[in-house]
Amino acid sequence: TLAGKGGLLLDFSAVKKEEQESLSTVAKKPAATWDLDDCRSWLMEASRSIAQQWIQDRKNGNNSIPNGTQEELEGKLVEHAITLNDALEAELKQQANSNGNGAGHGRGRVVTPRVTDMSKLGIKWQHSHERGSGGKGGVGGSGTEAHRKGGRTAGQILILKTAKKLGVILKDPFAGQAIHKELRSVISKQEAHKRKLQLEEASRQRLTQMKRKPWLQARAMS
Repeated sequence: TLAGKGGLLLDFSAVKKEEQESLSTVAKKPAATWDLDDCRSWLMEASRSIAQQWIQDRKNGNNSIPNGTQEELEGKLVEHAITLNDALEAELKQQANSNGNGAGHGRGRVVTPRVTDMSKLGIKWQHSHERGSGGKGGVGGSGTEAHRKGGRTAGQILILKTAKKLGVILKDPFAGQAIHKELRSVISKQEAHKRKLQLEEASRQRLTQMKRKPWLQARAMS
């Protein structure tokens, strides 16, 4: 595509090829949108990738790598993946239960006010901060409260886990650090991919404007 006044040629074919080779099917989806199955699939893929990297690091003289063959290391990481996926599932269930039971939590029975003379009723317009307006303090979980009922996705919960927290869940700080590093690497690739798509779109729009400009000038002069 062409970009800029001088007609700079930007070739994105190599970029797309590189991205396709470096990102798996699951990893091509934004991590924040991953459901539980996506997290399970990615954790299984990460187990193999981490085991391969550990073997390579050991060959390069890293003495902190756990003992075992690549198959043994991968098997241990798969066990960790299952443990972590179970933890994510438990958090999702806890979140669902909290959302399901939270609608009426701390509130008594809703009573509809009664009046004896309907002619005395009036209308009062309320601001977004006032209760009953549907804003932040709206009745019945309206406004931002309703948005929170959706809760986080499994991917969002996973992203929010620090390396230390992952190590606690797995009872293996070294593996927790490796999984966290692998996840951050995927997220960085996804963000880079998004930026490149935005650049490609901007380039396409610029090319369209360049093609339209001579036509518009000719029309203005006619």
